[in-house]
Formats: sequence, structure tokens, C-alpha cells
Amino acid sequence: TFNARRPRIVAQPEGKMGKENTAAVILYRQGAKEHGAAAHVFARRLVGGHDPSNLECQQVKKHPVTHTNVCVRGVEDLNADQEPFMEGNQTDARAQRGFIRGDFLVVAFTFTKLWGRGEGQPYDVYVKRSFNGGKSYTNIH
Repeated sequence: TFNARRPRIVAQPEGKMGKENTAAVILYRQGAKEHGAAAHVFARRLVGGHDPSNLECQQVKKHPVTHTNVCVRGVEDLNADQEPFMEGNQTDARAQRGFIRGDFLVVAFTFTKLWGRGEGQPYDVYVKRSFNGGKSYTNIH
């Protein structure tokens, strides 16, 4: 079971959107198990306006039990280049924040490969930027 939590909405006025038409990006932590467990930071774009129906989805599939449409492609794991997300993975990202101006998006978060609250493991700060409204990201070194 996966748990999405701690959403942050990084938005801009519709009149300020760039050519990629990104109105907002939702940043959130998602991981297996419960609150406080290890998680990665994910991003989801709103394209064309701030209405939830504008959440970008590149591929939809029918859920086998509920028969509802589920977005299976359109979510970006911002930690994938540090460590791919897998069940039982003990990497952890926190404190996701960002800003957007036109098509320029900057996202910052903390990340550790050795999750364990209270064990003194270091969290490094990562900053990623996008020049196309969150369609792709590069690391800032």
C-alpha cells in the first residue's frame, strides 16, 4: 500500500504561464506504509488552468477492481536519479518546496539513502530546475 502525503502546491497566475501552459505543480511525498515512513518526492503538473481536471496524465488505464480510470503515467519521481523507488526501499526525501515563473520551475528537497529517524543519518539538499514547466528536470550542481 502506498501513501501520498504532505502536498505543496506551487502555482502561478494563468496570465503568467509560459508556452508549456503550466499553471501549477503539486509536490508531494509518497511511500509505502504509513505517515513518517520513508518516501520519495513526486511532482504532478496542472496544464492549462488550476482546475483539478487539468492534472496532466499521459497514460490512463482501467483499475481492475473499481473499473475507474487511473493515471499511470504523468507523475514524476524527483528522486529517481538518486535511487529508484521500490517497495522496501529505505531512501527518504522531505521538505519539498518550489517556485514557478512562466516555464522556469525550481524544486528543492532533502534526501537521504539511509532513512531512519533519530539515527543521525545525514539529509542532503537537492535542487532541480526545469525550463519547460516541469516536463523534464536537471540537477543544479
